[in-house]
Amino acid sequence: MLVECEVRQLNKHGEELCGDNVDVVRNPDNTVIVLSDGLGSGVKANILSTMTKKIASTILSSGMD
Repeated sequence: MLVECEVRQLNKHGEELCGDNVDVVRNPDNTVIVLSDGLGSGVKANILSTMTKKIASTILSSGMD
């Protein structure tokens, strides 16, 4: 099966970073796509969403329930 994935982010006016993040993890058995919202915008929201997406994608791609 072929899955194409495209990510496009739009920063709020005046912000350098987006508060949302996407992580795609491809394994031989599955593909995990995690969408994370940092609640807000800017650096703090970006850091929160980056940490959350990494934790979630690691847990889900390792096969944990």
